[in-house]
Amino acid sequence: MSKLVRALVAMVLVLGLSGPSLAEAPPDMETLKAEVERYRAAFEEKAMRTNLFNAERIIKFASSDDPQMHQAAWGMFKGMKGQWDKKLGWEASPTQKALKELEAERATVTGLETPNDNDTYKKVSHAWSKYLGDIAYHLRTFCESGGDDTCPKAEEMRKEAFAKLGELYNHGLATPAITFDLLQDDVLDSQWDEIRKGLVDVDKAVPQLAEEKLAYWRGELKGGMEQYVKDNGSAMCQTISAPGGGKLDLGKLKQLYAASDKILVRCTFAGPPSTFKRDAKDYWRVRLRWAGRWEELALIYEIARPSNKETVEFSIPMSAIIAKINAKAKEGDFSYPGHWLRAEIGYVTPYIDRWEWQDGVKVPIYKHGQVAGTSFFARWK
Repeated sequence: MSKLVRALVAMVLVLGLSGPSLAEAPPDMETLKAEVERYRAAFEEKAMRTNLFNAERIIKFASSDDPQMHQAAWGMFKGMKGQWDKKLGWEASPTQKALKELEAERATVTGLETPNDNDTYKKVSHAWSKYLGDIAYHLRTFCESGGDDTCPKAEEMRKEAFAKLGELYNHGLATPAITFDLLQDDVLDSQWDEIRKGLVDVDKAVPQLAEEKLAYWRGELKGGMEQYVKDNGSAMCQTISAPGGGKLDLGKLKQLYAASDKILVRCTFAGPPSTFKRDAKDYWRVRLRWAGRWEELALIYEIARPSNKETVEFSIPMSAIIAKINAKAKEGDFSYPGHWLRAEIGYVTPYIDRWEWQDGVKVPIYKHGQVAGTSFFARWK
């Protein structure tokens, strides 16, 4: 090895010309030589002699049998690549840079461990959902008005990510340690996305989740709803199959309803609702779970006289919920496309949170505090 070559290697390895850590392993040398050859040919064509010399030197180093020379070749290339791209006009466009970031994120999420408990499932599901959101941002930002050659690649990545999510959901459904509360939104949300459709057998998954939820609450409520409220210090509600006074018959707990059913909810409070602080009439409300949020259905049932008992029951026909969903679709508010839904019935006590001046008039601003509520599954069409 000549003195000049030794000096160059020393400069790279000792002074850190390359930028990357010395612990960073160089790539396959044949791959590196092929990449540098692109630059060498361009420099030769443009008579850029200094850069041509450096490119040829890197190829020579990469062709050596000496691992230190390989590290030097890799370090020199990494250190010079940015300047070379700029001189040749090969700098990545904003879309190409964004795609590279997506590819790096893809490498991270595909390397995550398979979840076998709730904590890991949440971590992995969140990572894949974030990755999908970043892909959607790329498609929306760069591809809606024509786009460039990164758009087909981003679309492929999107389809792959949805397929991986389907694998994740099905794995969660098959893993007892991953519970219904983490899976229910994922399963229901897979009904309407064109790419996700078919990734989960929703007709099979929803009854399974409903049964798991029932099993959980049968265990939690062995001492009765009253004892559960006493132990936890907060009100609770459950959907049931038939009305009945006294202690809750656990056999009456129900989670799965048909479009023709009547929904019956039973709530037990820490004290009688008649004793609650309020500044307006209490009411029952129905909300629809959709795309990870609760959608107000504007189904309000005012309570003329709050009960003086701790346990109250309320019923509503499923047909009323379906009519409201259809009306909102007709009005253009939103259109719920799935045939399975998860809805919530809650008991709300309004009270004045503060006063504000509006158009010269002081008006009360109400807080609609839901004292208790419960959700259920239904096949509505």
